[in-house]
Amino acid sequence: MTKENDGLLDRLTAIAETKRQAMDAWGFYFRVGALGFDAVRESTSRSTFYRYRKLLNLAGVDDAMIKEGGKLPERPKPVFVQEWVPTAKTTAMLKQIEDAHSDAITDESAND
Repeated sequence: MTKENDGLLDRLTAIAETKRQAMDAWGFYFRVGALGFDAVRESTSRSTFYRYRKLLNLAGVDDAMIKEGGKLPERPKPVFVQEWVPTAKTTAMLKQIEDAHSDAITDESAND
């Protein structure tokens, strides 16, 4: 059992109505990995299949990941975004664009 898979069970437990439902959805995910998507789909009732699929989707496992089964990919690392602070020149250019746009709207309204 890997660290990523433990995280899946934690997410399922937080989402599911009962711990049993979370464990069943978790087991369903690994059955798909062991037996294949089509085999599990055929051997599971329609309502149960879609209930587990919905729980897994809510836990962050998309349909492609369900079909692959087994080990979950690592979560992407967060992206840090630097705040953009415009220069005085950029601010002046943006002001010109905004004024031209406002003038065009005003001219269009006057022509109506």
